[in-house]
Amino acid sequence: MRIRGLVAALVLVAVVGPAGVPAQAVSPATLLDAIRSEADYIIALRTGDGILTTVTSRNKVIPYQANFAAMGLARAYLLLRDSRYSTAAWRWLEWYRDNMYADGTMPDWIYTSSWIPSGVPDSTDAYAGTYLSAILETFTATGDLMRLRGLQTAVAMAVGAIELTADTDGLHFARPGWPFKYSMDEAEAYAGFRAAQEIARVLNDSSLEQRAKTNADRLLSASVKLIDPSTGLYLWALHQDGTRVPAPIEWLYPGASAQAWAVADRLATGTNAMNLMARAEAAQPYWDRPTATAQYADAQPICNFATPCYAPVNYWPRFALAYLAIGNTKRAMTGALNIHNTAKFLGRAFPYTPADAGQIILTLGDPEVLATAILL
Repeated sequence: MRIRGLVAALVLVAVVGPAGVPAQAVSPATLLDAIRSEADYIIALRTGDGILTTVTSRNKVIPYQANFAAMGLARAYLLLRDSRYSTAAWRWLEWYRDNMYADGTMPDWIYTSSWIPSGVPDSTDAYAGTYLSAILETFTATGDLMRLRGLQTAVAMAVGAIELTADTDGLHFARPGWPFKYSMDEAEAYAGFRAAQEIARVLNDSSLEQRAKTNADRLLSASVKLIDPSTGLYLWALHQDGTRVPAPIEWLYPGASAQAWAVADRLATGTNAMNLMARAEAAQPYWDRPTATAQYADAQPICNFATPCYAPVNYWPRFALAYLAIGNTKRAMTGALNIHNTAKFLGRAFPYTPADAGQIILTLGDPEVLATAILL
């Protein structure tokens, strides 16, 4: 495990790269080059009919991952004005709209001789939440009101998909028939409701705006149930019968990651958010070192809650977005660049995904991060 740190070099910052990868000086040009590289990687996995696939064979789509990829493409367009990126983002959002189930949920997809639904989605609430966030991000970047209007019904359907699994306590089960409410999914559902609220405001749809706001406010109030009172940390999950399923922060997943998700999507804010990230950093100082190791409690093939074990850190750019949420732009920037450099060096091999690329773009393309690079 390598020692993490920042080394000043004149007015630039050297970002620690993986073994064999030279350190990279940070400047706005460095960030824009990384953004372009990640956006081009996402584009390369796109099919001819506009689907943002999530594997190099281009025969599988996990909509949750594609939603983050679309967010990244939208931000890349905003900064680089390459219309390939905005076109790809909008086309994905429209494909999602055209292939939603009647209840607003969305399955995974696989291509044989045509695209067909594949298995059970990991979480219908998080899929819908990230879809709503992707719509808002893409509209914000492009200002295309006509295409946004074309998604108005889909926005309402996605809100309905999250409502579909609402429990009486204001939280949501991960998918129909599944008795667990996950902190990470709830964070993404919350961000989705807030995105829907803003989209509806732009579209002058007061009914949908109020509906989304009511859902968001209710979820935020209920989210205190997701906090373990003995530790102050977000739980891994809350069972339908009220049983709490904690996740020690010594576990990268699902312990520290649950804290990062809550902060990144603003379930946790202010001093509480800063404290959570300080604890996550202390427990997981190598979250941005994909080739390091960390303790997991839910990772294939052998790690589980009964026998947690050590496994490669792999890719967690969501932590960088959490640092953005608390205003620590330097840690967000260096973490995202470290992940980008390692992934690129390793050929973006699995388990790297377009979702990771999209989150890196969102981090490095943040105005405060770009300003930090200019000021260093």
